[in-house]
Amino acid sequence: MIKKRICRIVAVMFVMLVLYFLWTAISIWSFANKMELEQSDAAAVLGAAAWGDKPSPVFRERINHAIWLYENGYVSKLIFTGGKGNGAKYAES
Repeated sequence: MIKKRICRIVAVMFVMLVLYFLWTAISIWSFANKMELEQSDAAAVLGAAAWGDKPSPVFRERINHAIWLYENGYVSKLIFTGGKGNGAKYAES
């Protein structure tokens, strides 16, 4: 009897956890499809990685998006951030 009750509680908790993760995933997915363009003074481009003298694919897309924002008048300044890894020739910024 007690084992049955514990199993039910665990099952309910598991279902609640799965529902929570599902809700979170749907929220992230639906937010990712929203485009809310607002004019701003500046955009910060967060560093991702520099591979030799080229940006990583993630960093390249961040740079491309920042340039698009600048060229289309959504920002007037771009601020690049990022550090320099051990042995790296160039900093991300």
